[in-house]
Amino acid sequence: MDGYVDEKNAPELEKMKPDAEPETKDDTDPHTIKGLSTNFLENTTCHGIPRVISERSRWRAALWLIVFLLLISYCTYQTVMLLTSYYERDVSVKVAYKHP
Repeated sequence: MDGYVDEKNAPELEKMKPDAEPETKDDTDPHTIKGLSTNFLENTTCHGIPRVISERSRWRAALWLIVFLLLISYCTYQTVMLLTSYYERDVSVKVAYKHP
């Protein structure tokens, strides 16, 4: 049974070929930084980011990225305005000190 090839030993035979092309790592390989970041961005619950990554058209991906960045900017602006308003409020403090 030396020349017998079945589904079990076919991958080993492909690896033994001297002219076999090396395996290329794609964007979904979890052992690369690009693969990890792509996996995170495609599965994040942060709305809008998976649309930027999964969109086939570059124009639509750019549109989703612009919308996402505009909304993050608006949220940041609102947070800064709220904190500024909170910390600008005057505070009255009355301290009484009795010397023993």
